[in-house]
Amino acid sequence: MAWALVVFAWLTLRHIHDSVFLEDQTDQLQNFEALLRLQPEALLGPPMSGTRPTAHAFGPIGAIVLGLPVALGLGIDGTHAITSLLIAGAAAVAFLVLLRIDEPFAWLWFLVFSATGLVWWNAGLFWASTLLLPLGVLLLAVAASCLGRPSLFTIALLILTVVLAMQIHPAAGVAVPVVAIVALVSTLSPGPLGGARPTQRQSLAIAALTLVAVGPYVVSESLTRLQNSRAMLAHVQQATEEQALAVDTAEQTLLIASDPTGALADVGLSNRAVIAVGAALAAVAVVALWKTRSSRGDARRVLLWLTVATIVGVGTQATFFALMRRPLGGYHYVSLLAPFYAVVPAAFLREVLARFLDRRRAPIVLACACVAFLVWTGPSRADRAMAPAMWSYRNIVAAVNDLCDGGVADTAEGDGFAATVNPHHDGVLQYLMKRNFTNCRYQPGSAVLIAASRDGHFADWHVANGQRYRRDTVRFPGIALYRRVPPDQGNAATSN
Repeated sequence: MAWALVVFAWLTLRHIHDSVFLEDQTDQLQNFEALLRLQPEALLGPPMSGTRPTAHAFGPIGAIVLGLPVALGLGIDGTHAITSLLIAGAAAVAFLVLLRIDEPFAWLWFLVFSATGLVWWNAGLFWASTLLLPLGVLLLAVAASCLGRPSLFTIALLILTVVLAMQIHPAAGVAVPVVAIVALVSTLSPGPLGGARPTQRQSLAIAALTLVAVGPYVVSESLTRLQNSRAMLAHVQQATEEQALAVDTAEQTLLIASDPTGALADVGLSNRAVIAVGAALAAVAVVALWKTRSSRGDARRVLLWLTVATIVGVGTQATFFALMRRPLGGYHYVSLLAPFYAVVPAAFLREVLARFLDRRRAPIVLACACVAFLVWTGPSRADRAMAPAMWSYRNIVAAVNDLCDGGVADTAEGDGFAATVNPHHDGVLQYLMKRNFTNCRYQPGSAVLIAASRDGHFADWHVANGQRYRRDTVRFPGIALYRRVPPDQGNAATSN
């Protein structure tokens, strides 16, 4: 077991140096700095793309997780390593919880989860939205624990996990039906709910988590007279009035959920066929588990309701995106439920293998298969899911250091670099230079100007604040050095 978890954790670190590092990343890092200065706007989460006026997620948990390690001196790559290891740590927790319920299912879930492309896509990105995946894994762990040993404490944890996820993106609300099903089944289970009221420590933990989960948004909205809530409602109203239902987007989410490993698509099945096969596997698993379920706490009963909750959650997610009437826009929107996508194939395979392997041999065989799978295919899966980004932190810093060579420079930042989301923040180059991530110091009006352009194309001349700069050198991935010229020389050159 330990080997499988260690190899998985090692794989999550495979692309920590290769993530894109642009405005989205520096915006959250500076939100944490603003939070330390007690600025009210920092109480909200990342901005939601395509909203006018801009609406934000419900809280600063993403900025805190990304910004705190940087503030403690771990650097950008060190912070990315932490966010990737959060996926591995959450997966270990979920695996151990499932292992106590049913060993064969736990190994099968971990195997399918490890083969899921969304896992490695999230591990390779340095981005606040990737925190939805570890929160989704913890949601699965708490849901399984609640079904196995129902208690008011675990139900409260289940609810707060979703609220924390909504601090990353409001789309996390698609998990509400999952919480409702698990809470309802747990409440209706035979016997007292948990056998006792929450202990004093549990009550204090829930109170503290509640404060963290809802406190920032309540404070922010009270200070801004519900500004963010009004922006969100305006966006929903606009989205639902503009065009027809986004059936294609709903189908895309069902495709991702039905074939998380991509195995069905690899054999040449069409999108509709993949969804049909996924639905058939879910139906077979539910029927098999229903027939073999028994009393409260029985493993098959837990797996049954976990499978039902998964099916309802996936359906809710598809309905949500259809109603939003917009393209999917990114895999992070469907990452929260990614750990649940592995439940249906794992439950189906659990029932199939039960006919061939007894309970004593099955965990040993599956453990060996899981370790072999991770060692043999894990690196290639991680590489396919997350190709190295040209605009990575290391590439940008290397280019600036090479061009500036320890001097001072002004900046000209194009799309993706300039602070457009929050004009009070620094652009990417300014952020790196002001905080000593480069050997170049930021100085407005300097004779040297560093310009960044995502398309890599630069004009021969650049004018800033009435000063003329001539292009000197361009370095990969698209950072240029301009030098200021005397006014008469600049005028003569531009007139020619």
